[in-house]
Amino acid sequence: MKFEQRFKKYSKEYRQIVTGFKPDCPDCQTMYGFCCEHSARHAYETGKLYEEGDFSHEHCETCNALPGLRFAAHGQSEYDKGWYHLEICADCAVYIAYDELPEDDDDDEIGG
Repeated sequence: MKFEQRFKKYSKEYRQIVTGFKPDCPDCQTMYGFCCEHSARHAYETGKLYEEGDFSHEHCETCNALPGLRFAAHGQSEYDKGWYHLEICADCAVYIAYDELPEDDDDDEIGG
């Protein structure tokens, strides 16, 4: 299954997805090593937060790509309109932010 097909299949429960760190998200705070919202917000507002990604043994939550580098994102549920923390691969982060498909569109999903 190609990337765009996988993305649509695995992200269909979200009406909107945005990339990036949210200081008030407890999962983002944990992912980036902050003890509380205050310290996370301070780093975010002063430009001292660098999103380098973090290795995960889990599949990408928006395309089901194999384990690897993950970045923070947030999806608004189609059902309850709430926002939920997601950990997504670099290909999904670029696709969401810039609407660019990955150059290497091979199937890197298990069960694809």
